[in-house]
Amino acid sequence: ARAIAMAERAVRIAPEDPDALKSLAFVLTAQGNLDRATTLYQQVLALDADAWPALINLGEIASMRGDEMTAIGFFERAWTAMGRAYESEPQRVGPWHVPLGIEIGDLHNRRGEVADAELWYRRVLSRAPYHPEATVRLAGLLAASGARDEAQSLCQALMVRIGSASDCPGKL
Repeated sequence: ARAIAMAERAVRIAPEDPDALKSLAFVLTAQGNLDRATTLYQQVLALDADAWPALINLGEIASMRGDEMTAIGFFERAWTAMGRAYESEPQRVGPWHVPLGIEIGDLHNRRGEVADAELWYRRVLSRAPYHPEATVRLAGLLAASGARDEAQSLCQALMVRIGSASDCPGKL
């Protein structure tokens, strides 16, 4: 109750402030008021089309509603916006960028969209070479599709870099 009261007060004080709107939307999401939260996140995007946290949260709401295609769309928009924001705020974007790319790849993979999943894992690895989670997932896709040599090569490179790749499907 206190969180909602404080967030609503912030919006009353600054109704055009994207951070105030996002805070209220976040509290509403936690309370299960997804429709109102969605409306507020859309207001945030009207004020700042590159508000990647709002895009991520809209993707999460779509996921909660079982709408993976819409979630993927929001997540992909967030990834792109994060790329534009990275240079000016790397400390804010950095911790989110790679995990979001992996989540996008995972969503595509769960939907059977293997080529899209592979693209996203490779995209992550272009930003964070030898990231263990992305490497293991990409190697799994490659091994499953018959590209065992490439999967094995990825796993070997990962093992050289981090000293262990026990869960890598392309390991020797």
